[in-house]
Amino acid sequence: MTPFSRSLGPVLAAVSLLAGASAASASTVTEFPIPTPNSFARTITKGPDGALWFTQFDSLAHRIGRITTSGAVTEFPLPGDRGPLGIAPGPDARLWLTEQKTNTIGRMTLDGDHTSTTIPTANSNPFGIAAGPDGAMWFTEETGNRVGRVDVTSGAVTEFSLPNADSRPRGIAAGPDGALWFTNWGGDSIGRISTNGAISSYTDPRIFLPRSITAGPDGALWFTNRDSIGRISTGGAISVYDVTASYPAHATVTAAAAQ
Repeated sequence: MTPFSRSLGPVLAAVSLLAGASAASASTVTEFPIPTPNSFARTITKGPDGALWFTQFDSLAHRIGRITTSGAVTEFPLPGDRGPLGIAPGPDARLWLTEQKTNTIGRMTLDGDHTSTTIPTANSNPFGIAAGPDGAMWFTEETGNRVGRVDVTSGAVTEFSLPNADSRPRGIAAGPDGALWFTNWGGDSIGRISTNGAISSYTDPRIFLPRSITAGPDGALWFTNRDSIGRISTGGAISVYDVTASYPAHATVTAAAAQ
């Protein structure tokens, strides 16, 4: 079962497709209510404990949620109105967060203990976050127009400016080539950054408002487009697949499937 998180009110939905059957006839949707009303659940990931962890962005919620595969939900309040958006497991058995309203990167233990690091660029609007192959956490800064790196041990942040001032990077994922790949929502392109900060950009007229991105089982990166799902190989070859559902770019794709 591969989970998707979508802004559908205080409900998490798990979607399972049976192999060998059509999506229309074999889709099973189970919804799990979130205890906090109007929590605006945004991003979900598999945690180091085997459960699913998700962010609750709304200012009245400012919580991190945990849900088991059987649907039991636990919520962990964050200090203040932080606006948690992105979430990803780190190499230190903790959950790492992008906190938009405080311009910080948060770190939380499985018991809910929370600390944070301020991003040097003010009002950078941190968005996506992912563990890198170098043992650090990498994140995007949508209005800061940067990709950042935070050291897991020291908390030191390094920022890399993007060459296109209209990039507005959002999703980010580690690729099978040892680099980080990210979506440029404003620049209608896919970016790649090496762990030493070298940046490449890939464009295609079929890329439009890309948002989320994840590494696929085929050695490529897959991303959500405004009206389609895109695939980019590590060599930069791009394919785009139309979908019938409206606004697929509002869904968050995660590679961490709950087995």
